[in-house]
Amino acid sequence: MHDEARKINNLTICVGHVALGSGPFNPAPFVLIGPTTLWVGLVE
Repeated sequence: MHDEARKINNLTICVGHVALGSGPFNPAPFVLIGPTTLWVGLVE
């Protein structure tokens, strides 16, 4: 999957598309909201 993200304050506007199949003609837009934190990983 190829994607692009643009950040405006705490809002990140994104669009992605799968390279296989229809390519860039099948966009999947999504939005990420909120402050980011460091990835902790799996907690056992």
